[in-house]
Amino acid sequence: LGAVGSQALRGLARRGNKGAHYLGVEGYRLGHSKGSHHGRTRIYRTAYFENPGYVQWCQESIQIFREMERDHQRPFLEECGTLVMEPSRNPNSTDPSKLPPICKASYDAAQQHGIAVEHLNADGLRERYPQFRGTPDMVGVFEPTGGFVRCEQVVQAALNEAKATEGVEIWDETRAVGLKNLPDNSVGVTLEKTDSKKPIVVTTKRLLLAMGGWTSQLLPSWAAHLRPNRQVQSFLQVPKGELLDQYSPKKLPTWFMIHPKSRLPQYGVPCDPHETGPQRQWLKIALHGRDDYLPDPSQNPTTVTEAEKQECWDAANLVFDCKGNFSTAAPSESDDDMASQPPFAAMIPCFYTMTKDEHFMLGSPQGYSNVFAISGLSGHGFKMGPALGQMMVDYALGEDISKWNMEFCAPTRFGV
Repeated sequence: LGAVGSQALRGLARRGNKGAHYLGVEGYRLGHSKGSHHGRTRIYRTAYFENPGYVQWCQESIQIFREMERDHQRPFLEECGTLVMEPSRNPNSTDPSKLPPICKASYDAAQQHGIAVEHLNADGLRERYPQFRGTPDMVGVFEPTGGFVRCEQVVQAALNEAKATEGVEIWDETRAVGLKNLPDNSVGVTLEKTDSKKPIVVTTKRLLLAMGGWTSQLLPSWAAHLRPNRQVQSFLQVPKGELLDQYSPKKLPTWFMIHPKSRLPQYGVPCDPHETGPQRQWLKIALHGRDDYLPDPSQNPTTVTEAEKQECWDAANLVFDCKGNFSTAAPSESDDDMASQPPFAAMIPCFYTMTKDEHFMLGSPQGYSNVFAISGLSGHGFKMGPALGQMMVDYALGEDISKWNMEFCAPTRFGV
């Protein structure tokens, strides 16, 4: 019951049939940090370079996040803008047709869907956001209505709504270990509670699966197409005062950077003014798409290795002047020496569940016409959790799901 499952259960609580019973199952305790929905914040944006097909889902999700803000009287979104940055062969050009590929795809998706964005050439980028080190030829596409979502708070709020609704039940610390079609056209799910060795078989007319990295345990036919990879989220401690203001949402957007000296893109989130205590000074930075395979996501180590610390520190120094602003280590004789102790305030492991083409897997697995599964969100799914939850609700209630235009994410592209 993470990014998608919590939203599906919330949606059923709000839209479900009167008198029906809805059961949400979570393998761990509610609010756990073993999956892909923790780490305080996630970026949201709608000018989607991965595929314009996601734009509809991003926009629908933002509406639901805003609805939740009104219902709970809490700020789940921070609209500080989102900036995509990339080196360009034409850094001084103001012609969007000459943008580099990732920026160009973002810009084109925005034009296709009427999303306001701004093309920043190299001079404009440096003038607007001097906090970024980047490269001299780096340009950007800025989406002013992007920002970040407070992910853990959203999941908890969605589950609280569901729990408060008659007809909705939640079982946590309960694992789904078996799946079977039954003669009466229902589905039987075998569950095991942590505090009991006796399996429980639950029957249901429609089964919704949002199991992330554990999907393969129930759907082995999907196993070859889903790869859980360990990721690390790191947080720099920004000193109080003028520097903290420079790294706040008032002055810094969320961002995604392609850097020629990094094998992976970097992304990050400004300091959150709604945090309390030291966390208010945490500047988030991470690498996107580490290929560190987890055979069993349940065994993802909670500690971070020295190599992972250095990897994140090296990435942070490509993006920001960390040694000048965040490091308390003694200055090095060489400006290129980044081997000083990384001064991270916190480092939080999580994981992505990747597909080969980095697009989601959405739909009914072959042989299970009454099951709808969502997995393989590939590191860019949380922002679309509410829309994905609504897809599941539509399926469960027998409504038309073709309106979601999900063909490009169908599992049939992998033959399953």
